[in-house]
Amino acid sequence: MARARRTSPSAPALLAGAAAALLLSAAPSASAARVLAGSSSTTAAAAAVRRVEEQQYAHHRHHSSGSRAAAPSSSSSSSSFLGASSSAPPPPASCLAIFDVDRTLTGLQGSGSGALGDKSCPADVTKAIDDAAYRGGHLTLSSLAVNIAKTYAGQNCYLGIISHGDATSTAERAEVAKLLSSDGGGTGKMQKAASLAWADAAAKKAAPFIYSAPDATKKYEYVPLIQKYYESIGGSKIKDADVYFFDDIAANVVTWKDSGKGYNAQQVSCDSRDASQKDLGKCGATVAELAKHKPGCNLCKGSC
Repeated sequence: MARARRTSPSAPALLAGAAAALLLSAAPSASAARVLAGSSSTTAAAAAVRRVEEQQYAHHRHHSSGSRAAAPSSSSSSSSFLGASSSAPPPPASCLAIFDVDRTLTGLQGSGSGALGDKSCPADVTKAIDDAAYRGGHLTLSSLAVNIAKTYAGQNCYLGIISHGDATSTAERAEVAKLLSSDGGGTGKMQKAASLAWADAAAKKAAPFIYSAPDATKKYEYVPLIQKYYESIGGSKIKDADVYFFDDIAANVVTWKDSGKGYNAQQVSCDSRDASQKDLGKCGATVAELAKHKPGCNLCKGSC
Protein backbone atom coordinates (compact mmCIF):
# COMPACT_ATOMS: atom_id res chain seq x y z
CA MET A 1 0.00 0.00 0.00
CA ALA A 2 1.26 3.45 -0.88
CA ARG A 3 2.32 5.41 2.14
CA ALA A 4 1.51 9.06 2.76
CA ARG A 5 4.08 11.57 1.56
CA ARG A 6 5.75 14.01 3.89
CA THR A 7 4.06 17.35 4.25
CA SER A 8 6.14 19.17 6.87
CA PRO A 9 8.82 19.74 7.78
CA SER A 10 9.78 17.88 5.74
CA ALA A 11 22.80 25.14 -11.50
CA PRO A 12 24.50 28.77 -18.32
CA ALA A 13 27.57 29.12 -20.14
CA LEU A 14 29.88 26.21 -20.96
CA LEU A 15 33.20 26.51 -19.17
CA ALA A 16 35.87 24.93 -21.33
CA GLY A 17 39.22 25.63 -22.98
CA ALA A 18 41.34 28.35 -21.37
CA ALA A 19 38.76 29.25 -18.72
CA ALA A 20 38.45 25.70 -17.44
CA ALA A 21 42.20 25.17 -17.66
CA LEU A 22 42.74 28.27 -15.53
CA LEU A 23 40.36 27.01 -12.89
CA LEU A 24 41.81 23.54 -12.87
CA SER A 25 45.41 24.76 -12.60
CA ALA A 26 44.60 26.34 -9.25
CA ALA A 27 44.57 24.55 -5.93
CA PRO A 28 41.32 22.67 -5.38
CA SER A 29 38.69 25.06 -4.08
CA ALA A 30 35.01 25.30 -3.39
CA SER A 31 34.81 28.43 -5.53
CA ALA A 32 36.00 26.51 -8.61
CA ALA A 33 33.35 23.88 -8.02
CA ARG A 34 30.69 26.53 -7.62
CA VAL A 35 31.67 28.21 -10.91
CA LEU A 36 31.59 24.89 -12.70
CA ALA A 37 28.18 24.19 -11.22
CA GLY A 38 26.84 26.90 -13.50
CA SER A 39 28.10 25.21 -16.67
CA SER A 40 25.83 23.27 -19.01
CA SER A 41 25.38 19.53 -18.70
CA THR A 42 27.50 18.65 -21.73
CA THR A 43 30.26 16.06 -21.75
CA ALA A 44 33.01 18.70 -21.62
CA ALA A 45 31.44 20.48 -18.68
CA ALA A 46 30.84 17.26 -16.80
CA ALA A 47 34.46 16.27 -17.36
CA ALA A 48 35.63 19.64 -16.05
CA VAL A 49 33.47 19.29 -12.95
CA ARG A 50 34.84 15.83 -12.31
CA ARG A 51 38.47 17.02 -12.63
CA VAL A 52 37.80 19.61 -9.94
CA GLU A 53 36.14 16.92 -7.81
CA GLU A 54 39.22 14.71 -8.25
CA GLN A 55 41.61 17.49 -7.23
CA GLN A 56 39.50 18.34 -4.19
CA TYR A 57 39.34 14.77 -2.97
CA ALA A 58 43.08 14.25 -3.42
CA HIS A 59 43.77 17.53 -1.61
CA HIS A 60 41.61 16.47 1.34
CA ARG A 61 43.01 12.94 1.65
CA HIS A 62 46.59 14.27 1.48
CA HIS A 63 46.16 16.98 4.09
CA SER A 64 43.69 15.34 6.49
CA SER A 65 44.64 13.25 9.48
CA GLY A 66 42.69 11.35 12.07
CA SER A 67 39.04 10.45 11.95
CA ARG A 68 36.57 12.22 9.71
CA ALA A 69 33.92 11.92 12.37
CA ALA A 70 34.34 15.43 13.72
CA ALA A 71 32.50 18.27 12.02
CA PRO A 72 34.85 20.74 10.34
CA SER A 73 35.56 24.12 11.83
CA SER A 74 34.56 27.25 9.96
CA SER A 75 38.12 27.50 8.63
CA SER A 76 38.13 23.98 7.18
CA SER A 77 38.99 23.76 3.48
CA SER A 78 36.31 22.38 1.20
CA SER A 79 36.81 18.79 0.13
CA SER A 80 35.05 16.00 -1.72
CA PHE A 81 35.05 12.24 -1.70
CA LEU A 82 33.99 12.15 -5.35
CA GLY A 83 37.33 11.57 -7.04
CA ALA A 84 41.07 11.01 -6.74
CA SER A 85 43.81 11.59 -9.27
CA SER A 86 46.13 8.71 -10.16
CA SER A 87 49.03 10.37 -8.35
CA ALA A 88 47.10 10.95 -5.13
CA PRO A 89 46.45 8.65 -2.19
CA PRO A 90 43.76 6.14 -3.19
CA PRO A 91 40.07 6.72 -2.42
CA PRO A 92 38.28 4.59 0.17
CA ALA A 93 38.13 0.89 -0.62
CA SER A 94 34.36 1.30 -0.43
CA CYS A 95 32.16 4.33 -0.07
CA LEU A 96 28.41 4.67 0.31
CA ALA A 97 26.46 7.69 -0.90
CA ILE A 98 22.90 7.84 0.39
CA PHE A 99 20.22 10.18 -0.91
CA ASP A 100 16.81 11.48 0.05
CA VAL A 101 14.30 11.24 -2.81
CA ASP A 102 11.97 14.25 -2.86
CA ARG A 103 13.74 17.52 -3.78
CA THR A 104 17.14 15.79 -3.64
CA LEU A 105 17.00 13.21 -6.42
CA THR A 106 13.92 15.01 -7.70
CA GLY A 107 12.95 18.65 -8.16
CA LEU A 108 9.69 20.53 -7.96
CA GLN A 109 7.24 18.71 -10.20
CA GLY A 110 7.04 20.17 -13.72
CA SER A 111 9.99 22.53 -13.22
CA GLY A 112 12.54 20.91 -15.51
CA SER A 113 13.43 20.91 -19.20
CA GLY A 114 11.38 19.01 -21.75
CA ALA A 115 7.91 19.46 -23.21
CA LEU A 116 6.21 19.01 -19.84
CA GLY A 117 8.47 21.32 -17.82
CA ASP A 118 8.36 25.07 -17.26
CA LYS A 119 12.20 25.18 -17.26
CA SER A 120 12.45 27.07 -13.97
CA CYS A 121 14.96 24.35 -13.09
CA PRO A 122 16.56 24.09 -16.57
CA ALA A 123 19.19 21.51 -15.59
CA ASP A 124 16.49 19.16 -14.32
CA VAL A 125 14.49 16.82 -16.56
CA THR A 126 10.70 16.50 -16.39
CA LYS A 127 9.15 13.17 -17.33
CA ALA A 128 5.62 12.04 -18.20
CA ILE A 129 5.48 10.13 -14.91
CA ASP A 130 3.32 11.01 -11.92
CA ASP A 131 5.00 12.13 -8.70
CA ALA A 132 2.54 12.48 -5.85
CA ALA A 133 4.90 14.09 -3.33
CA TYR A 134 3.81 17.40 -1.80
CA ARG A 135 1.61 19.22 -4.35
CA GLY A 136 2.02 16.50 -6.99
CA GLY A 137 2.63 16.72 -10.74
CA HIS A 138 5.03 15.41 -13.36
CA LEU A 139 8.19 13.75 -12.04
CA THR A 140 11.20 16.03 -12.37
CA LEU A 141 14.65 14.51 -11.91
CA SER A 142 17.32 16.71 -10.35
CA SER A 143 20.49 17.56 -12.26
CA LEU A 144 22.42 15.33 -9.87
CA ALA A 145 20.12 12.40 -10.51
CA VAL A 146 20.45 12.61 -14.31
CA ASN A 147 24.23 13.12 -14.13
CA ILE A 148 25.17 10.86 -11.24
CA ALA A 149 26.73 8.27 -13.56
CA LYS A 150 29.36 10.90 -14.51
CA THR A 151 30.46 11.46 -10.90
CA TYR A 152 33.03 9.55 -8.89
CA ALA A 153 30.26 8.48 -6.56
CA GLY A 154 28.21 7.10 -9.43
CA GLN A 155 31.12 5.11 -10.80
CA ASN A 156 32.81 3.91 -7.64
CA CYS A 157 30.53 4.04 -4.60
CA TYR A 158 27.62 1.98 -3.47
CA LEU A 159 24.47 4.06 -3.70
CA GLY A 160 21.46 4.04 -1.41
CA ILE A 161 18.31 5.87 -0.39
CA ILE A 162 16.95 6.84 3.01
CA SER A 163 13.81 8.89 2.44
CA HIS A 164 10.49 9.80 3.97
CA GLY A 165 9.01 9.94 0.48
CA ASP A 166 8.34 6.53 -1.00
CA ALA A 167 8.40 7.26 -4.76
CA THR A 168 4.86 5.90 -4.76
CA SER A 169 4.30 4.85 -8.37
CA THR A 170 6.00 1.85 -9.93
CA ALA A 171 7.12 4.07 -12.81
CA GLU A 172 8.78 6.63 -10.48
CA ARG A 173 10.57 3.94 -8.52
CA ALA A 174 11.80 2.35 -11.75
CA GLU A 175 13.13 5.70 -13.02
CA VAL A 176 14.97 6.47 -9.79
CA ALA A 177 16.35 2.95 -9.48
CA LYS A 178 17.62 3.03 -13.08
CA LEU A 179 19.68 6.16 -12.42
CA LEU A 180 21.19 4.66 -9.26
CA SER A 181 21.96 1.30 -10.89
CA SER A 182 24.35 -0.16 -13.44
CA ASP A 183 21.52 0.31 -15.96
CA GLY A 184 22.11 4.06 -15.66
CA GLY A 185 25.69 3.73 -16.90
CA GLY A 186 27.27 4.29 -13.53
CA THR A 187 29.04 2.24 -10.92
CA GLY A 188 30.03 -1.34 -11.51
CA LYS A 189 29.37 -1.90 -7.82
CA MET A 190 25.65 -1.50 -8.32
CA GLN A 191 23.27 -4.18 -9.48
CA LYS A 192 20.73 -4.06 -12.27
CA ALA A 193 17.78 -1.84 -11.38
CA ALA A 194 15.39 -4.78 -11.19
CA SER A 195 17.45 -6.28 -8.36
CA LEU A 196 17.43 -3.15 -6.18
CA ALA A 197 14.74 -3.58 -3.57
CA TRP A 198 12.75 -0.90 -1.76
CA ALA A 199 11.99 -1.58 1.90
CA ASP A 200 9.72 0.17 4.38
CA ALA A 201 11.79 1.63 7.22
CA ALA A 202 9.42 0.09 9.75
CA ALA A 203 10.34 -3.41 8.56
CA LYS A 204 14.01 -2.85 9.48
CA LYS A 205 14.97 -5.03 6.51
CA ALA A 206 18.40 -4.93 4.86
CA ALA A 207 17.92 -3.20 1.51
CA PRO A 208 19.59 -0.52 -0.64
CA PHE A 209 16.55 1.77 -0.74
CA ILE A 210 14.75 2.61 2.51
CA TYR A 211 11.54 4.65 2.40
CA SER A 212 9.02 6.00 4.92
CA ALA A 213 11.83 7.01 7.26
CA PRO A 214 10.19 9.86 9.23
CA ASP A 215 11.56 13.36 8.71
CA ALA A 216 13.48 15.18 11.44
CA THR A 217 14.35 11.88 13.13
CA LYS A 218 17.46 9.74 13.43
CA LYS A 219 17.61 8.60 9.81
CA TYR A 220 21.18 7.46 10.36
CA GLU A 221 19.77 4.49 12.25
CA TYR A 222 18.95 2.91 8.87
CA VAL A 223 22.52 3.08 7.52
CA PRO A 224 23.49 -0.36 8.92
CA LEU A 225 20.62 -1.90 6.93
CA ILE A 226 22.15 -0.61 3.68
CA GLN A 227 25.68 -1.60 4.72
CA LYS A 228 24.42 -5.06 5.66
CA TYR A 229 22.64 -5.43 2.31
CA TYR A 230 25.74 -4.72 0.22
CA GLU A 231 27.91 -6.94 2.38
CA SER A 232 25.31 -9.74 2.05
CA ILE A 233 25.64 -9.77 -1.75
CA GLY A 234 29.42 -9.98 -1.61
CA GLY A 235 30.25 -6.30 -1.45
CA SER A 236 33.15 -4.79 0.46
CA LYS A 237 32.73 -3.69 4.05
CA ILE A 238 31.83 0.00 4.13
CA LYS A 239 33.42 2.00 6.92
CA ASP A 240 31.15 4.38 8.79
CA ALA A 241 33.46 7.32 8.01
CA ASP A 242 32.96 6.63 4.28
CA VAL A 243 29.16 6.99 4.44
CA TYR A 244 27.72 10.22 2.98
CA PHE A 245 24.10 11.38 3.23
CA PHE A 246 22.43 14.11 1.15
CA ASP A 247 19.04 15.74 1.85
CA ASP A 248 17.41 19.08 1.04
CA ILE A 249 15.83 19.54 4.48
CA ALA A 250 18.01 20.95 7.26
CA ALA A 251 16.09 19.09 9.98
CA ASN A 252 16.92 15.80 8.27
CA VAL A 253 20.64 16.60 8.17
CA VAL A 254 21.33 18.16 11.56
CA THR A 255 20.51 14.97 13.51
CA TRP A 256 23.45 13.17 11.86
CA LYS A 257 25.91 15.06 14.03
CA ASP A 258 24.72 12.96 16.96
CA SER A 259 25.10 9.56 15.30
CA GLY A 260 28.35 8.78 17.11
CA LYS A 261 29.43 6.82 14.03
CA GLY A 262 31.39 9.41 12.08
CA TYR A 263 28.89 9.51 9.23
CA ASN A 264 28.94 12.54 6.89
CA ALA A 265 25.80 14.51 6.04
CA GLN A 266 25.23 17.46 3.69
CA GLN A 267 22.20 19.65 2.97
CA VAL A 268 21.61 20.16 -0.76
CA SER A 269 19.45 22.20 -3.14
CA CYS A 270 20.92 25.18 -1.30
CA ASP A 271 20.71 27.63 -4.20
CA SER A 272 17.13 26.71 -5.06
CA ARG A 273 14.44 26.66 -2.39
CA ASP A 274 10.69 26.20 -2.72
CA ALA A 275 9.11 29.66 -2.49
CA SER A 276 5.90 28.30 -0.95
CA GLN A 277 7.57 25.96 1.54
CA LYS A 278 11.02 27.28 2.30
CA ASP A 279 12.21 24.31 4.32
CA LEU A 280 12.17 22.35 1.05
CA GLY A 281 14.58 22.45 -1.84
CA LYS A 282 13.20 23.31 -5.29
CA CYS A 283 15.47 22.00 -8.07
CA GLY A 284 17.11 19.29 -5.97
CA ALA A 285 20.75 18.31 -5.60
CA THR A 286 23.48 19.25 -8.08
CA VAL A 287 26.80 17.62 -9.01
CA ALA A 288 28.57 20.74 -7.72
CA GLU A 289 27.10 20.17 -4.26
CA LEU A 290 28.79 16.79 -4.14
CA ALA A 291 32.01 18.41 -5.37
CA LYS A 292 32.09 20.90 -2.51
CA HIS A 293 30.98 18.43 0.14
CA LYS A 294 32.92 18.62 3.38
CA PRO A 295 33.42 15.89 5.98
CA GLY A 296 31.18 15.97 9.00
CA CYS A 297 27.68 17.40 9.22
CA ASN A 298 27.01 20.50 7.10
CA LEU A 299 24.03 22.70 6.30
CA CYS A 300 23.65 25.23 3.49
CA LYS A 301 25.05 27.85 5.85
CA GLY A 302 27.72 26.42 8.07
CA SER A 303 28.18 23.21 9.98
CA CYS A 304 25.43 21.49 11.97
